[in-house]
Amino acid sequence: MGIWEFIGSTAETVKQNAPDTTPLKKACVNSYTYGSAAVTQIDQAVRINGLYKLGQWMPDDETKSKIGIYTTKFAKNAGHYAIQEGYKLIPGGVAFSNILTKTLDDVKHENVKSEKLDVPENKIDKDPEDVIRVFMMKEFFGTRFLDDLMVHELARGKGKKPD
Repeated sequence: MGIWEFIGSTAETVKQNAPDTTPLKKACVNSYTYGSAAVTQIDQAVRINGLYKLGQWMPDDETKSKIGIYTTKFAKNAGHYAIQEGYKLIPGGVAFSNILTKTLDDVKHENVKSEKLDVPENKIDKDPEDVIRVFMMKEFFGTRFLDDLMVHELARGKGKKPD
């Protein structure tokens, strides 16, 4: 008896003693069929029907703008909070954090105040007639700034020295 006959007889013995695999094959085929059907239904719901219904769920431009502002402020505040918590681990970091926070708030309020002062000048209508009318109503201040550069005050007699 050669090696191949020994392997063949062992294989036949295993086949004869093994249980029937037909029920297992049927269970696997049924499982695959149900899984495939479920994937097909999900694919149809997402790729085919979902694209048609996607438009009604998309936000308009105003909402996108609000979302952008919210996420920007949220990220900024999260970073600010993380820095404040990180300073607590450093000796003297809490005092530094408080000083830095107050400084940043003061700078922010100063920027807001300066923006409020700049707003009326920016609200001028840009029609040529309106620009000319506003220019003609205002006094030209260039001479006040440039006179001292061109003619000294003493020469004009405004800055006379007391006798």
